[in-house]
Amino acid sequence: MLAESLKTIRMKLTNLMRDISNQVDEGVDQLSKGVPTLSQRTAEQPASVDGLVANVTRITSQIKDSAVRCQDASELVDRANGYASEADIKMVQLTDATKYIDQKCCPNRSKL
Repeated sequence: MLAESLKTIRMKLTNLMRDISNQVDEGVDQLSKGVPTLSQRTAEQPASVDGLVANVTRITSQIKDSAVRCQDASELVDRANGYASEADIKMVQLTDATKYIDQKCCPNRSKL
């Protein structure tokens, strides 16, 4: 009877070890299938980060260029406003001069 009990225990332990071995094999198989994908993603990640850094650097440069252009445009608008103000003053002076000439040259013209 003791021999039979030991035989049963040995058989159950053997079956348990086979089950554990099969589960370990399945886990190793799944892991080995996933490693290339993980490895590929890990290898691609620095390239993606480098691409992102390059894009951010390019956008930053474009923003700086745009800021410079906006400043230049603002200065041109200020200069154009100055020219317009000078033109207004000169137009008033021209109008006044024309009226003065009309009054001196043709005093009777305003009576017509």
